Amino acid sequence: MSEWIDTHMDCPLCPSSNAYSVNSEGWGTCFSCGGKTPPEDSKKATGMTTRTPKKAQDLLPTGVYKALVKRNIDDHICKKFGYSIGEDDKGNTVQIAAYRDNNGQIVAQKLRYAGKQFRSTGDMKSALMFGQHLWKAGGKRLVITEGEIDCLAYATVTNGSWAVVSVKSGSKSAKGDIKNQLEFCEAYDSVIFLMDQDAPGIEAAHECAALLSPGKAYIASLPLKDAGEMVQEGRAKELMSAVFDAKPFRPDGIVSGADIGMDDLLAVVKPGYSIPYPKLGAKLHGLRKRELTLMTAGSGIGKSTLAREIGYHLVKEHGLKIGNVFLEESYTKTAHGYIAIDNNVPLGRLREEPNCISPEAYQKSLDAVVNPQYFYDHFGSIDSANLISKLKYMATSLECDFLILDHISIVVSGQKSSGEGERKDIDLLMTALRGLVEQTGVGLIAITHLKRPDGGRKSYNEGGRVTLQDMRGSASLEQLSDNIIAVERDQQGDNPDQSRIRLLKNREFGDLGEADLNEFNLTTGRLLPAKETASPLDFSSEEFDDVPF
Repeated sequence: MSEWIDTHMDCPLCPSSNAYSVNSEGWGTCFSCGGKTPPEDSKKATGMTTRTPKKAQDLLPTGVYKALVKRNIDDHICKKFGYSIGEDDKGNTVQIAAYRDNNGQIVAQKLRYAGKQFRSTGDMKSALMFGQHLWKAGGKRLVITEGEIDCLAYATVTNGSWAVVSVKSGSKSAKGDIKNQLEFCEAYDSVIFLMDQDAPGIEAAHECAALLSPGKAYIASLPLKDAGEMVQEGRAKELMSAVFDAKPFRPDGIVSGADIGMDDLLAVVKPGYSIPYPKLGAKLHGLRKRELTLMTAGSGIGKSTLAREIGYHLVKEHGLKIGNVFLEESYTKTAHGYIAIDNNVPLGRLREEPNCISPEAYQKSLDAVVNPQYFYDHFGSIDSANLISKLKYMATSLECDFLILDHISIVVSGQKSSGEGERKDIDLLMTALRGLVEQTGVGLIAITHLKRPDGGRKSYNEGGRVTLQDMRGSASLEQLSDNIIAVERDQQGDNPDQSRIRLLKNREFGDLGEADLNEFNLTTGRLLPAKETASPLDFSSEEFDDVPF
């Protein structure tokens, strides 16, 4: 049976000055770091073992363990973690953070120079996180900081009794460090990320926390930048409270009911904007941003004209920016369309007879309703990813309030990406459009086509009634949109210039059915509500146009 023959010696594996002992068989054990050395090495009882680390020639001699007075960090904490003051190979004074491997051997160092300049030596790739060699795998709580000073600061506050480590290279290495030491982290009941309170630090904390088992990760918030500043400013108690009060990590999008207050619930939703169709506007309570609105109708019924009238109204009456993506016409024709509306002349006539309005009227309309808008110069089908990129640019960089996309079917008509046909392509596009609306807050008006009626039903060009099931391509059109507006018109009937708006989906308010009866004026080129549909019970044109809901 072996017995301890040499005790209370300097540990060759860690900074401990009295926790290393050698037994009668020559095996050495450190009761501070838990490291063990074989007989040949333990006999030396020095800070070196027979193993030579990679790039050992780059390592600096261990410096002197001193208190970091300005930072209120104790000297015995510096010694415990292996953080010394020394000189580099050029005689510059540096702070030396020793990094050890799984065997407890120093394999790398991080050198801190004046002005917060850093340099690493040795084999940092094989090193554990800073201070990790001090702690056994498993325990109640592990605190992870973003830097060595923060690690030492927290250790000073806890007198080195609680497990704390630092990632190796700040926020940029944090996720990789946790991945590499996931088993070590998972062995603790809870892991608190005590990272810097700047954007990179907060992002790194969330990325690291997401790697751990659900319920294990916590994120601490500090009133100052980091743990080092907290201790330096004498706010140690607040630092401890921040760790104990750290909130459980929840992935983005998950909100606790306890975090929802009365102010959140009583906040008034921003009202929608009026449109030139009072009955439709009343059902929708105005057109809102952050919503996806589909318009559908048979061929030649007037859905593009309807969309352009709404776009014109949003610009003229509300001063909003519109991004126009009309894929079946040139951008100049789209601009002509807005000028024609502004001057109450048919688009065809304006394009055929540009002099039907004066140059002054042209310029006035150009300044008032064209210049505030943006137009996409493209004709025909387009790759969905490319389209989404353009729409996102309009919504974010150009700060458009609403986008008009005419139309969905042509976007996917030339695609062969999915190999599953138009239905799958529309699914992917609608999902992307829905995400765009949610992420950017832009309002989107998109036009889609109808499939041919079956079962002997009346043609849409003869006034056939439109249902949700008639939209061409995919159920995602119905599922992912907020509002669906259909236009019905009998092109060969007694009133071929009249069309009926039917609201098929109204996610927010649920008020559906027939809305405005519109009439296309061949003289003015305008598509507006027929006079006989005006009602004092609805929003009048003047009242409705002047203010949003």
